[in-house]
Amino acid sequence: MKTNRYRTIMISDITNDMVGKTILVSGWVQNIRDHGGVLFLDLRDTSGVLQTVSNDDSMFKGLAKESVIRLEGTLRKRSVDTINEKLKSGEVELLVSKLDILGQSLHELPFEIRESKSVSEEIRLKYRYLDMRNEKVKDNIQDVKENLQEVKDKTIVTLFNKQDLRTDDEPLHDFRADYVLNISAGKNEG
Repeated sequence: MKTNRYRTIMISDITNDMVGKTILVSGWVQNIRDHGGVLFLDLRDTSGVLQTVSNDDSMFKGLAKESVIRLEGTLRKRSVDTINEKLKSGEVELLVSKLDILGQSLHELPFEIRESKSVSEEIRLKYRYLDMRNEKVKDNIQDVKENLQEVKDKTIVTLFNKQDLRTDDEPLHDFRADYVLNISAGKNEG
């Protein structure tokens, strides 16, 4: 992953070997918890969730769920009793030194993202941009994408074979224009 002004790493790429390193991550605020004066924020990007912590009571003040933020901080190992085995990054947490709000969520959410599948279809469709952030919905979309790609690949190979074209040395963009037009018009004689 190339680093940019929003991140130096995706959450799914964080490993225990990185403890002590300063990183930059961006994503959505999934949850904020106060445990006796220590604030925890769960940050979610497209690849996973990372627990972050701040000793500064004011750092996470005013943040709403689903706000988009960028955090800079140092990775540290979680204590044994706080390890979360449900998360790939569950053995580490980010001690936040800097927070930038990239996009503030201004309204109360119509439903909890993690529970969007239990909401009526009408509400899910109206707020589909939120529903697509649900892990199960996102996984289903990814599965459909992969299945469609597989069908597309098989279809192209079948078309190549019907026309005695070789897929290993003749790129798709070298098709004759009339052949492509005939296929798109449904006039393929193969």
